[in-house]
Amino acid sequence: MIVADPLTIPRREEGAAYGGHRLERILGYAPTSHQRISALVDDLNACSPRDRSIEHVASYIDASLQTPVHVSEGSTAIHVLWTASGKRTEVFAGHDPDSDVGLTGHEVHPGDTLTVPRQVPWAIGIGNVAFVFGTSPSRSTADSVAWSSSSLPHPPGHGLNIFDRFNRRTICSAHEGLLLERWKISHLLELPLNPARWHYVTNLVDPVALGWPGGLDLLQRTESRFLPKGMTRLTIVPNGLGYVMIGSDPDLELDAVRPLRLAGYDRSAIASLGIPNGLLR
Repeated sequence: MIVADPLTIPRREEGAAYGGHRLERILGYAPTSHQRISALVDDLNACSPRDRSIEHVASYIDASLQTPVHVSEGSTAIHVLWTASGKRTEVFAGHDPDSDVGLTGHEVHPGDTLTVPRQVPWAIGIGNVAFVFGTSPSRSTADSVAWSSSSLPHPPGHGLNIFDRFNRRTICSAHEGLLLERWKISHLLELPLNPARWHYVTNLVDPVALGWPGGLDLLQRTESRFLPKGMTRLTIVPNGLGYVMIGSDPDLELDAVRPLRLAGYDRSAIASLGIPNGLLR
C-alpha cells in the first residue's frame, strides 16, 4: 500500500501597500526579500495536480494599514493572531452604509475568529495580524453594488475547546466546506485524520515535528504542509509548547458536530461556529 506523504506548498509573498514587517517581527517569518509584506499566500490548488480542484485559500495577513474590502464566492474564516496594544482593533464584515468605511466594525482580540458568508464584504482593520482560510478566492472591490447587504450571522468568538489529555483543540470555525481549528500542544499529539479528506497544517510559533507512517518532518515558524487524502494519522511533537492551525474541507458531522456533542456543548454553542442547522437536529 502506498502511504501518502505531506506536501510542501508553493508560497508567494505579496507586497501591497497595507503591509509591513510584522510577519517577520511577530511571527518570526524569514522573508525572501526586503519588501513590505502584506500577505503570505499558500497555493493549495497546486497540491491537487491532477485536476487542480482545490478552491480553498490560506494566507497570513499583515494589516499595518487597513486592507481593501474583499468579497468571496465562498465562506471565509478570519482568525486574529495579534493586535496592536493601546487602541481598539477591528475586523470589518457586513455592509453598513452609515459607517466611515461602509462596513460594520467588530472589535477583535487575539484568538478571535470571524466567519464571513459568501458575498458578504470584509476588511481587516489597522493593527491586526491574521490568518485567513476560505473555501474560494476573494477579490478586492470598492463597488458596494456587488456587496451583499447581509450582516454577519455570528459575532467574533474564541471558538469551542476540546481537550486531548494535555493538548487543547479549539474549533474556530465550522461552516459548509470549511473547518478551521487551532491546537495548543504541550505533549506529543497523536492526531487521527479522516482519510477521505485533505488537511492543511501551518505552524504559528516554535518548531514542531510532524510524523506519519513512513516519514518525519520539521515545521518551522509559519511553515505549512498539505496532507493529501489517504493519510489516517499525524503525530505532532512540540519543542516545549506548540501552536498549529489545521484547515480542511470537512465532513462536518464526523469532524466537528460529534466531537463537540461528546464534549458537552449544546446546540446553540455549536451553531455559533457557523454549522448549518440541518446538522444540529
